[in-house]
Amino acid sequence: MRLFVCISFFFHCFFMESAEVPSAYAKPHHIYLSGIVQSFGGNQISLEAGSYILSKDVTVIRLENHGNGVHYQRQGTLSDVRPGSKVYIKVLGRKVLQIEVER
Repeated sequence: MRLFVCISFFFHCFFMESAEVPSAYAKPHHIYLSGIVQSFGGNQISLEAGSYILSKDVTVIRLENHGNGVHYQRQGTLSDVRPGSKVYIKVLGRKVLQIEVER
C-alpha cells in the first residue's frame, strides 16, 4: 500500500501539469501610476498613460511640501484634483481607488 502511495505521489508531482489557480481565487493586484492630470471630471481622470474611472469610494490625499524636506499628507477632496496637477493614483484594472495630489 505504501508503495502505491509513493508511486502515485511521484507520478502526480513529476508527470502531471501544474494546476493553475482559477482567476476567481486569484487575489487582485493594484498598481501605482504617476503623471500630470490632462482632464478630470464626469467620474473620470485622464493622465498621459490613459483614462481611468473613479471608484465610488475613492480616497484623495493631498501631499503638501513645506520645504526643508518636510512633507505632509492631508485628507483631500476631489476638488483638489485639477488639470495640470501632479498625481499618483492607485489603480485596480481601470478603476482608481486612491489619488495623491501634490501641492
